[in-house]
Amino acid sequence: MKKYIIFTMLGLLLLAACTEEELNNNEKEKLSAVISNPIEGAKSAFVSGDEVKVFSDKDSKGGIFSAKDDGILEGASIEGDELYAFYPNTMQSLSFDGNYISFQMPSDQKYTDGETLPSVYPLVASGNKDDGLTFKAVAALLKINLRGEGSIASVKIEGSDSNGNAMPMSGNATIDIDDSSLFLAMEPTANTYTSFNGALTAGLNTSCSLIVPAGNYARLTVTVLSAEGANVQKIFENVAPGLTSVTTLDVDVHYGSNINLSTAGLSNCYIIAAAGNYAFDTKLQDNTPLSGTAADYLWTDVEYIWTSEAENGVKEITGTVEPKNPEYIVKDLAYNAESKQITFTATGNVGNAVIALYNDNGGKRKIVWTWHIWVTGQTVSEMTVANWRSKMLSNKGQSLNWLDRNIGAFNITNVNNVGNYGLLYQWGRKDPFIGSRVTGSTANTTRMENTPFGEYTMPVLNNEAFDAPFSYNNTDLLTVAQTAGTPTTFYLNADKWASDIQKDAWGDGEAPFNDWQTYAKNTDPKENFSDGVRKGSKSNYDPCPQGYRVPTAEELWLSFATFGIDNKEYPDWNGNVTTVKSDQTQGRKIISFADPNTFTRIPTPGWRQEGALNSVGYFSIYWTSTTDPNPEKDGWGLRWVVASNLRIDGSGTVAIARPLRCVAE
Repeated sequence: MKKYIIFTMLGLLLLAACTEEELNNNEKEKLSAVISNPIEGAKSAFVSGDEVKVFSDKDSKGGIFSAKDDGILEGASIEGDELYAFYPNTMQSLSFDGNYISFQMPSDQKYTDGETLPSVYPLVASGNKDDGLTFKAVAALLKINLRGEGSIASVKIEGSDSNGNAMPMSGNATIDIDDSSLFLAMEPTANTYTSFNGALTAGLNTSCSLIVPAGNYARLTVTVLSAEGANVQKIFENVAPGLTSVTTLDVDVHYGSNINLSTAGLSNCYIIAAAGNYAFDTKLQDNTPLSGTAADYLWTDVEYIWTSEAENGVKEITGTVEPKNPEYIVKDLAYNAESKQITFTATGNVGNAVIALYNDNGGKRKIVWTWHIWVTGQTVSEMTVANWRSKMLSNKGQSLNWLDRNIGAFNITNVNNVGNYGLLYQWGRKDPFIGSRVTGSTANTTRMENTPFGEYTMPVLNNEAFDAPFSYNNTDLLTVAQTAGTPTTFYLNADKWASDIQKDAWGDGEAPFNDWQTYAKNTDPKENFSDGVRKGSKSNYDPCPQGYRVPTAEELWLSFATFGIDNKEYPDWNGNVTTVKSDQTQGRKIISFADPNTFTRIPTPGWRQEGALNSVGYFSIYWTSTTDPNPEKDGWGLRWVVASNLRIDGSGTVAIARPLRCVAE
């Protein structure tokens, strides 16, 4: 009996010892984990179910740690002082060699309907058992906003550097754990694209996100492939200062057939952000329908030969690629008389084209109306300087949204680039005139051209079928309605371009103050600059794109003017905006009074007087939609000068073609 009892007790002791040893072998380690500076829209904290692979300086194989509801990671005890971790642990080829964490950057990122974020988003961490793990992102997030109708098969992303070399977008990747920035380095043999697959049928706005390597991309190309095999491309230029691991880049891509531009508002100018098939209604701003026989391009930008970028940033157009391609900007133009729509395909090349609706009268084309197609490579939202505040606007608690460039500009890289200049407009007229192909570096400071539309004019391609190249007429004055049929003729007679120009031609009218000088000095009995912004409206002849219009005098002056008349600085205007002037062209980088990170560029494209270019790169005068209240200057448009200073400067004859900057409606 004693022997049995002793044996049993010994067995219990042995069993207890085994259980204690087994528990020791399965002891749980708890580590705190935070995500430092999480990328907007991506993972900001670990949640229950997340699994992380944890390595150490003494364990290169590592173990799996699972997240708990309280944000703690829990897993089998791991030996070592320094810890390194990677999320998600499901990433292919995940390994650690004591110096580098390696993994496979996925080229095929599946999309699940209803999910905005990618299913995998790599995070890497370093730390120790006492302090826990601090995770950082090692890739950028590219958010693609798909707009339109159709079935999407895939979205491909390609990147290139400033030399045009393809940048790796997927493949084997390594992270140097000693580098505090945890920079993502790709092997040279990595694939040069990342694709998104998932047969998505969309009839509404849809967004998805892709992870892409951080880097200094000169260009990102987004190609949307439909289930039918058609594709639409969006090219994003000059991604500066680069896509970092805490960057989200939004890209809008339109897809499907014939995106109706008029759904965003009727306009005489339509902004095109990407290649694709488009349509617009042949209606005026007030919804009046227009009819014709057919549609065709009237004139178009072509592929230009540019000077090389100099140290001072000057770029000019020296010629064109021959033969000139009439389909460089738009092609496949058609008019549907039943739906009263013009359809066309945009190639995606940046530039301007004018499309004409016309009637065919015995083989001769008579223009009914024209529309300006402005291909920018960017969406309206990408070109908007939102919540602009000057000192005057801030004092009133007001702000305005402006386009960041002149109508028709190719770019805003700097004010010494002819691509900044844009198009020129006679006051109250909807039809644009082409500007200069040179900057002020080779231009006289007064009249540049010996003849109208002469040697310094942008070399566009005119459609010979209309027999209407840019020309000058100083004898005949038509009515405003009649000039709509002759949009490339620069009229001038008695300081007018038409016989019946109305003071509200651009949606405003005569200024409500007695005199612009007393307005600027804040002494006018009716209205002063300190009274704040007075808004206008959009007219049938407004040349601005959807959602924008020509600004009133108050909107333009209160937003940007720094000096008053006669170059005398008024104390109330001091510090209105911060400006950086170009010594090359007098153009300005204008910085918001309230936010030094918000800026726009105001170039000096000069103007056209009697059809010839003047003062390019020397100074410019921008139009407002407001006319001068002085009876002696009846109908003259009020304006704003950009030269050695920025000042309100009274009014000028409506017959001079000047640049425009548009404000949001």
